[in-house]
Amino acid sequence: MVLKMGDATSIMENAYAKANKSPFDLNAMDEKRREWITTIADACESQKAVTTALLTCLVKKRIEPEQDIRLHRKEFAGGYSARVFDTKYVTPFLKKRFPRIAMKESGWLSRSIEQSHPFTLDFPGKARDEKVKHCFLLIQDDIEENNADAEKYLLALFTLLIQKFTEIRSILEGVTFPKEIPIDLIIGSLKSHFFHKYTYAWASKLPVIAIYSLYQLMMEDITRYRNKTLKSLGGCHQSDKESSLIS
Repeated sequence: MVLKMGDATSIMENAYAKANKSPFDLNAMDEKRREWITTIADACESQKAVTTALLTCLVKKRIEPEQDIRLHRKEFAGGYSARVFDTKYVTPFLKKRFPRIAMKESGWLSRSIEQSHPFTLDFPGKARDEKVKHCFLLIQDDIEENNADAEKYLLALFTLLIQKFTEIRSILEGVTFPKEIPIDLIIGSLKSHFFHKYTYAWASKLPVIAIYSLYQLMMEDITRYRNKTLKSLGGCHQSDKESSLIS
């Protein structure tokens, strides 16, 4: 049965509810498939675009079983616009359920995903983690060439993501913060963050977020900022020089 496009959100919400209530048994998958989907979930925060793209393809397959999900661009013969599908359905869902890994607009804004080439095993898109890229392609190859069940992959992915972020949330909830923090400790912590050699691309946002957070606090306590409005934090798609924010 071919479902309607509007059912995309329902498919994701139902799968999320199912995985949340009764986690998918990953041991029911063979070892290779389990490794592929686990690799994607483990790297979801550093490989947001790949995770978003995989979810897009899995949901598209559930809606339209005859669609070859590797053909992610309308320009391909028999292809579809995965970017439009993602922007309209998938990324909004991620912002609601898994905001830590949600892209600003679409996973297809990433150069590693937007390549004009089907998601076949020889896909040339560059990735910081080649293993993650390979697993991403193997899952789609498995679905299209071996008729693997896209729904099982979807439930497995949601189960792993729910477990991952539930664990992170429980850790954060268990942290007790002192009411008063010395300014030296704050400065030292900020320096530690700013100059640490993170492997994640989003680490470049840390200084901006830190300064923005300080302004949020000052807006509440400093008289000169009273009745002032702090603009929303903008997106970070390119360096400040390229975006003309600094010269």
